[in-house]
Amino acid sequence: MAITVTTILGTDSLTASRPIINDNFSILKDEINAIEAYIDPDAGVISGLVSLQTGELRVGPVSSYYMEITPSTFNINTGVTFTSPTAVTTINGLFVNDSFAVLDSSISGVSITIDPTTGSRNYSVKNTSVSSYTVAVSDGYIGQELTFFCEQIVGSIDILAAGTSQFVFGSVTGYINQTVSLVDIGSTVTIRYMIDSSGNGAWYCVSSHNVTFS
Repeated sequence: MAITVTTILGTDSLTASRPIINDNFSILKDEINAIEAYIDPDAGVISGLVSLQTGELRVGPVSSYYMEITPSTFNINTGVTFTSPTAVTTINGLFVNDSFAVLDSSISGVSITIDPTTGSRNYSVKNTSVSSYTVAVSDGYIGQELTFFCEQIVGSIDILAAGTSQFVFGSVTGYINQTVSLVDIGSTVTIRYMIDSSGNGAWYCVSSHNVTFS
């Protein structure tokens, strides 16, 4: 709301205007106190507002914002954790997962272990330097999916369980701790981490193309 104070004219007596001056200061004091109920200039904090309307909003270090909202963009530039099981129920429109990494035997050597809880969702796999390249997969989050694509291949590319993790594909006797091998350029496998009725977690094959199980 607008602040209204009484104007003192040049022809007014200072002595006679003293009550007006005091009233004006009192009005300004009350308005500033009302503003400071929401804004703490010393701490740089705004709190307790019922509604906030602004053209732009930026959160985080200058030039490295964690979130940036402008009239033309809405960017979240850091990891997001949903703590409520109903935090996301529906996503409308185009949704693209660009979590991607390359696994290259010429860089990692004959084997590499990935942690799905901190790694990527999609992996392009290259074996250009060794006879057998092993990709070991640790436990993941319930419902998490991983996809492996064969980009280049010389020897075999074998994907298997790491540590206490398990692969359950149902293609050979025993079912547990199997290996899926990418056998040619374009070979693809997608696996999903699930929990059984006893609480045991394992990776299950969702889809595959031109692979072998053993």
